Amino acid sequence: MSDALHLPKNWVQVTVADLGKVVSGGTPSTKENSYWGGNISWISPSDLTGYSDKYISKGAKSITQEGLKNSSATIMPAGSIHFSSRAPIGYTVISSREMTTNQGFKSLVPAQGVFNEYIYYYFKSAKQLAESRATGTTFKEISGAAFSKLPVPLPPTNEQHRIVAKIEELFSELDSGLENLKTARAQLKVYRQALLKHAFEGKLTAQWRAENQDKLETAEALLKRIQQERAERYQQQLADWEASGKQCSKPKAPKPLSPLTAEERAELPELPERGGWCKLGDFIDSIDAGKSFKCDEREPRADEIGVAKVSAVTWGEYDETESKTCTDTSKENEAYLIRSGDFILSRANTIDLVGACVIARKVTKKIMLSDKTLRIKFDGFSQEYFLQYLGSRIGRKQIMRLSTGNQESMRNIGQDRIRSITVPICSGIEAEVVMDALASKLSEVGQLELTISTSLQQAEALRQSILKKAFSGQLVEQDANDEPASLLLARIKAEKAEQAVTAKLRKPQKEQTQSVSIQTNVVPFPAKIANISATDLHAGIIALAYQRHEQSPEFLKYFHHVKVEKIIHLVEAHLGIDLERMPIKDAAGPNDFSRLKRKVEPRAKIVNWFDVRQEKPGGMYIYHKMPKFDDLISKTRIALGERLTEVDALIGMFLKWRTEHSEVIATLYAAWNNLLLLGLSPSDEEIVYEARENWHEAKLKIEREKFFMALKWMHKHGLVPVGRGRFVAKKGEQSKSGEVKHD
Repeated sequence: MSDALHLPKNWVQVTVADLGKVVSGGTPSTKENSYWGGNISWISPSDLTGYSDKYISKGAKSITQEGLKNSSATIMPAGSIHFSSRAPIGYTVISSREMTTNQGFKSLVPAQGVFNEYIYYYFKSAKQLAESRATGTTFKEISGAAFSKLPVPLPPTNEQHRIVAKIEELFSELDSGLENLKTARAQLKVYRQALLKHAFEGKLTAQWRAENQDKLETAEALLKRIQQERAERYQQQLADWEASGKQCSKPKAPKPLSPLTAEERAELPELPERGGWCKLGDFIDSIDAGKSFKCDEREPRADEIGVAKVSAVTWGEYDETESKTCTDTSKENEAYLIRSGDFILSRANTIDLVGACVIARKVTKKIMLSDKTLRIKFDGFSQEYFLQYLGSRIGRKQIMRLSTGNQESMRNIGQDRIRSITVPICSGIEAEVVMDALASKLSEVGQLELTISTSLQQAEALRQSILKKAFSGQLVEQDANDEPASLLLARIKAEKAEQAVTAKLRKPQKEQTQSVSIQTNVVPFPAKIANISATDLHAGIIALAYQRHEQSPEFLKYFHHVKVEKIIHLVEAHLGIDLERMPIKDAAGPNDFSRLKRKVEPRAKIVNWFDVRQEKPGGMYIYHKMPKFDDLISKTRIALGERLTEVDALIGMFLKWRTEHSEVIATLYAAWNNLLLLGLSPSDEEIVYEARENWHEAKLKIEREKFFMALKWMHKHGLVPVGRGRFVAKKGEQSKSGEVKHD
């Protein structure tokens, strides 16, 4: 932010409180219908999600005079600037009419001479500063006091207007350029796939083929020749084995693949004459897989041996820095080492990345294959050709279709399925021409993509540079005729002092009463919500979560039993809302499926709120709304009252998470809280060990690095337990009070 020592002569460094009146918001009771639906505008931070306009006139809800009277909400005049102080920090907007806000905003009613649009842009630039002064464990929030003390560089009034005009002029040009860059980037992606499509349909080499008919070998002849060479090589290996006295393992005969069926051929694009469709396995000599064992989650040093992560082969180039360190020398195996020129494929990853492959072109470290990475050796045909084909749209489509697994967050493709991928084949000479032509054109595409990416980064840096210059007096020239900001500040302070004296004279005197301190009982955790049963509230929070996912259909497919239980667990364990669960250490994390299936879901079905059905035996449980679903939503919102904001924010946090990530976060939270309840001060390593190795054997299938990454996110976003609530133990080790049983 700006340095007061380097501000222009006519500027002054002030605080937000110096610039006008700081106002906090409030929410009328949601139990009183008479408080809602009036003609008083009311906004919450959720109204600004995806909102990009500078001004706002209303939110999704409004309140009545009664609601205003019975809450801490305050009407602010048009032109007030509203800054979201939590969930998240930093949304900024100016009201275009009289408005109230909820408690998720800190607002400034600017004094005369303070241009609200100048403050708007300053607040937009001050997001990181505000976050650095926020506190809280559930969600970070900047208090009214901290907000009031945020520093603001204040120029003369006229200069404020000149600065805003210049910012908007430059931002307009910048936004236009950004839009063009993003359009160009999208077009390049389309062009890249079009190049690959033309390459593997023979269109890229049509002219060459017409001029070189005498050099073309048919796909059938090529395949027959490769099979004959492979058979001859096998016979030679067999003879050598017999000559050696059969001292080693007998060579394996080449595994024949079933030919393409007529139905399979009918679904494939037509190829040029002498081209043909084959199976990838026709050209695979061998597939090697590594092993999985415990490693240090750090990149190996030059003298150490590492194990490749799936991320080492994910992004188009082999990245040996994406590896773990093997500390057990007995696990080292030269046969698993990745060598220069190796074709490596990721057999396990998300649905979008499973089957990603690279050629290891730069190898400087000793890195072994993991159980999730495969080395494929091809026979008789260019591996560069297969690398490009498997990255094309038709190649990716086959890989995704052939991959298996119940969760999109982790899919697998086995060796037999890899061999069954159909590939278009031409003569070896033509394949070389295809690769040369592709390499040339893709190099041009790559250079353009790099240029665009660099330009986008530069544009964002330029935006920040514009704001930095704006608030340090370097964006526009100063005018000696402008009234100094110090005089403006003095006038604002004088007006405030006068208003304070006037208010004091008007304030009615009250009799002095002696306050009595009354000690209350300790607040339970988790605590019950009044006027609703725990079972109905449990169902209601599920309904709120379903509704939120339904509003973003792309995430609805991840909404089923496992994710629901993770949301519910954190509502109870983190927000402290009692749902009468007794969670246990389960394969999918901290769960109380018994209560969910025996009480909550049957109750929801009986009263026509929602139903839960299993898609197929062993499949996922899917939620279906019933006629009185909306009644449940209303009932839950009213019961939660002011706590609704916290629940909504927690659900929003889970929205984009897939099943596995939700599972990792909730398990880490429960494991961490367990350790705190035992009086420990665990390190990150101890938390991850408790959540993975000491939780359930199913957790060992999830890479340790995912737990560390999730834990880092939890630290950063304040999703941190404090050692309260119920201990999550193994099944049969908990009492009804949630305490661990001891023999």
